[in-house]
Amino acid sequence: MFAEISQSAGNVAGVLDSHGRLPQLTRRAIYRLRTAKNYAEDTGRNAWEFAVTIGELRRDGVGENELRWLVCRGYVEHATENITTSGSERTFDRHVNLRFCKETAFVLTSAGVTFSDEFLKGTARPDVNADTNGQMKPFSGQSQQPHSRLLQDSSSTSNGNIVPKWDRDRRELRLGGQLVKVLKLPSPMQEAILMAFEEEHWPPRIDDPLPGDPDLLPKRRLHDTIKSLNRNQKNCLIRFIGDGTGEGIRWELNGGGHDIAY
Repeated sequence: MFAEISQSAGNVAGVLDSHGRLPQLTRRAIYRLRTAKNYAEDTGRNAWEFAVTIGELRRDGVGENELRWLVCRGYVEHATENITTSGSERTFDRHVNLRFCKETAFVLTSAGVTFSDEFLKGTARPDVNADTNGQMKPFSGQSQQPHSRLLQDSSSTSNGNIVPKWDRDRRELRLGGQLVKVLKLPSPMQEAILMAFEEEHWPPRIDDPLPGDPDLLPKRRLHDTIKSLNRNQKNCLIRFIGDGTGEGIRWELNGGGHDIAY
């Protein structure tokens, strides 16, 4: 296991942005984990009963390197959840390393609580909120730059964030009333990704949904499909990117509406 080592905000300068803030994805992870810890404490339960799975964090767009950093700093502890069909309590194998798997779950340590109180309380932004008492609220979803001209005619998540719409019959991808991309010819790989996002209501990240092909490496196939999704957009409003593991894909609004480099 990795020992808890309390770190002060001043010791993390190497990862701060130009405004002195932690990267947004790292803050998302901490807020999600702090919320889970608050729930455990409020109900008098062990923190591990509210452990946050890696799947939940990935859906927030958090990558494995953000999690490794938090673990190595002692702010987060992780373990592999034992999946069983019997028993009423969650159990974990805590003899783990920095190679995560789909059963990995995370909890905030006491050092992480101190760090979140010390460092994040004064850096809350609209996409990652804190209430007036400084307690962490549940993270509400992906931060997106506003596109006011699209909001009147758009699909949205439960928290009001604008999301794309994939019309499989017309093979059209739209953001509000704007056509982003149309596939004039069948494109099975691109369509598989767009349909997977549509079926899951456009979370920040999904697992690679592409079917297996013995002649293609999965990571290369996903990489090439992402490039194809970003090419030839009618209005460059959406950008697709890999999640850094080669096993998932993320999307985000292309705030400037400029051509996408890849």
